[in-house]
Amino acid sequence: MDFLDIEGKTFLVFGVANKKSVAFFVSQILSEAGANVIHSVQSAAHKESISKLFPDADIYICDVEQDNEIAKLAETVSKIYPKIHGIVHSIAFANYEAGLKPFHETRKKDFLQSVEISCFSLISIANAFKDLLDEKASVVTISISATTIAAEPYGWMAPVKAALDSTLCFLAKSFSSFSQVRFNSVKAGLLKTSSSAGIPGYLDYYLFAEQLSLRKKSIETKEVANAVAFLLSDRSSGINAQGIVVDCGMSTNYFDKGLMATIGRNRAIVESRGLRMTGFLAWLTWLFIHIAFLVGFRNRVAVLSQWIWAYVTNRRASRVVFSHPKEQGATVLEPRVSQRPSAAEQATSEIGVPNARPSGSWAWSRSDD
Repeated sequence: MDFLDIEGKTFLVFGVANKKSVAFFVSQILSEAGANVIHSVQSAAHKESISKLFPDADIYICDVEQDNEIAKLAETVSKIYPKIHGIVHSIAFANYEAGLKPFHETRKKDFLQSVEISCFSLISIANAFKDLLDEKASVVTISISATTIAAEPYGWMAPVKAALDSTLCFLAKSFSSFSQVRFNSVKAGLLKTSSSAGIPGYLDYYLFAEQLSLRKKSIETKEVANAVAFLLSDRSSGINAQGIVVDCGMSTNYFDKGLMATIGRNRAIVESRGLRMTGFLAWLTWLFIHIAFLVGFRNRVAVLSQWIWAYVTNRRASRVVFSHPKEQGATVLEPRVSQRPSAAEQATSEIGVPNARPSGSWAWSRSDD
């Protein structure tokens, strides 16, 4: 017998964007296990592309910013499927068209739009489908592994995801008055997805994520989807109102290689394990250590080439590699760059998107949602 025991059950998946999205892998896993998978996408263009990935699946269009469309979707689905055994909410959006600004300069309309699409949509969906959900159904959403660390490229999405995590608790409590429906999230680490490639500065964070993980390899999107499938099944019946972190142990890793900073083109300060250096020797040490801890030969060659070019052309740039913040559990080793990643850096990264832009918008799934 299949361990998940979901054969013949029906699940509604929101947010399949492409073959790299978390929702795609979840749908694939459920389908392979013999489940009936219904898809909800944001537009006709998405429906056309997703129909090629799942040619036999029922695919509906629903813009979650419109309450009437969510209600209409529930009514339409109820006419074909008498019961839904689970819902996957893999929807997130942030408007980065104006570029990433300091958090205190966040525009109200952008923040509220992100809350409506990424968080409040879960409340609307749960309410619209409450009568259609099985008595012991499971609802799973996609969050991020750290919402209390100020990772600058995420901008206001981290507070929005924090609101999403809190929403789970209130939905679970509210539904407990008339059912045993469970609400949980999978809090994913940094992923190779199309949507994440549009986040300004995401590349630098992703490159360090692999080194920070205990296995020295970043999380794969399918691993996140596996956790989602588990939470959808009755095998996780004792888990409710929880966020399951899937980050290859990155959140437990203290990764302190010391303090390093450049000062101009030929000087730096290096402090590491009792050793302190300044001047040109420190500058060379900083360069060697920074290159050594990049993941992948292509990344090392690309970054080294860019730095040589910046040095020759006298382009101003600085990076600081520092120990993690004081907060317990904080694990991000952050490079800070005075300019956006160049097109070459984007193109040669291991992010998996050759034409990744330094700015853009989150797609209708995070990870990569």
